Amino acid sequence: MNIRTANGLPVSLGAAIKKEFAWIVDVKNVALKSAS
Repeated sequence: MNIRTANGLPVSLGAAIKKEFAWIVDVKNVALKSAS
């Protein structure tokens, strides 16, 4: 199954989920650093 990312490139669903998860983790880490 393929989905399209915001930039229009088709990626596998698994890769998209991993990418999204990594992005969420990055945002949380940045937020934690900013808060401390």
